[in-house]
Amino acid sequence: MRKIVLAVVLCCLFSLQVPAQEKRESRFGFEYGFEMIDPGVSDLKHSHHYVNTNKYIYIKDFNCHRASILYKQPIYRGIYVEPQLSYYYMEYCHEYDISVNPDYEGSREYSAALISDLVEQGIGASLHIGYNFRIYNKWSIDMFVAPDYRYAIKSQGAGDYDFLEVDKDFGVAVYDPGYLILKGGVGINYGALSLNFSYGKYVSDRFNINKDAMRPEVITLALGFKF
Repeated sequence: MRKIVLAVVLCCLFSLQVPAQEKRESRFGFEYGFEMIDPGVSDLKHSHHYVNTNKYIYIKDFNCHRASILYKQPIYRGIYVEPQLSYYYMEYCHEYDISVNPDYEGSREYSAALISDLVEQGIGASLHIGYNFRIYNKWSIDMFVAPDYRYAIKSQGAGDYDFLEVDKDFGVAVYDPGYLILKGGVGINYGALSLNFSYGKYVSDRFNINKDAMRPEVITLALGFKF
């Protein structure tokens, strides 16, 4: 009899525990993220060749700080969507080199470089689509993908040089302020706290590097809190 009673009690406790674990709630929160270009391609370079002229574009010393507000909305079981609005502050070096070799009559050898240590500020919007795996008690894991759109409001270097404008002397195309990054990642949650790691790739031609060039790949580490 005692075994039967014990079995009934355990079943009741288990039936109460399962709904508690399956419970998903909508939650507001905020997040701070630090982003850097993948060290394997940190010195991004692309060259243009015109007869006796070489042009090179470099992106160096890149880092980005991002503050976001978010809303995590469960959809079905562990599936969720999480829209985010963010403000970002980015620093990097943009170097544009040109060199001419005296291979043709009347030409002379010279080289020049435009080096800009830039500080960029902008806003962003992303949509995380993911699945939440409950592990134990307050612990859970998120796996997600996210399109991340950003728009540069200001990109300024030394001497108030605004890199959002065209540089006619060096033949640089207009610097497009809007760009898209596609991300995928994983997050660890404990209660209201979360730690996310993601890996993404620039889809847009963000740094005036043409379609044949390798686009930057970025790593992001983000710490969040949800109410």
